[in-house]
Amino acid sequence: MKNVNSKTLFGENALDLWLKNASTISDKIVILDNMSDDGTFEKIIKHGKTFCYKSPIKFLQYEQHLHAELWSLVRRHAKDGDMILLLASDEFIDDYFQYQILFGNILKDIHSLYASNIVHMWNQKEFRVDGKWGFKLTPRLFRFQDCKFTDKPLKEGIHNCALPSYVGKIKDGVIINGCIIHYGYSDEKQRKEKHDRYIDVCKEQNDKDSVRSIIDDSPKLVPLKTLKNLMKNYYGILSQGEWDEIKRLMLNE
Repeated sequence: MKNVNSKTLFGENALDLWLKNASTISDKIVILDNMSDDGTFEKIIKHGKTFCYKSPIKFLQYEQHLHAELWSLVRRHAKDGDMILLLASDEFIDDYFQYQILFGNILKDIHSLYASNIVHMWNQKEFRVDGKWGFKLTPRLFRFQDCKFTDKPLKEGIHNCALPSYVGKIKDGVIINGCIIHYGYSDEKQRKEKHDRYIDVCKEQNDKDSVRSIIDDSPKLVPLKTLKNLMKNYYGILSQGEWDEIKRLMLNE
């Protein structure tokens, strides 16, 4: 877990709101804190469901190393068959997502991977839909298997795969009618700071183009209240095209 990037939007209650949101569908919350300097760690360890750890790894240089370290910690607390949901400290799940887990068939059915929609908030009321910021599916909910993060060398830099490699080998997937709402770019000052930090560490041209788009003058924005109309209004098996796109995202191609 990084420092709560949504603090500028939610104020000093950001961490409490995040913990409350994640706790609604969690038995345990495993957190890796590598950036906070404001008492975040001390506050988290007082929360009943959390297992919090600190890491000296630098996010901007070794993001995937942090993902691997977090996964090693998850392995301490999870058992085969448990459902794992990956969330950053600036991401919240909406009511529809919560409902699917609490009252749907996810905990009873045979599937091992679930894809949900994700949106990137650009201010308090609107999210961005143009270019790479568009409304898309993301594979964040999957069944636990006790195995290594990857057998391949870990990559340096940012924007590398955050999922353990076995998830990319899962052959079935289901769309759930819910959404992850990302607030990491919801404040203008925050966007400028991220642009300046990220642009220096990006090595690939595609990554540089994505970072430059953070400060576009005229992004296309949509009110959050229209979100329900844009989501897939069903719980069903992924089509081959949707599954191919999910695997592309997982493999960071």
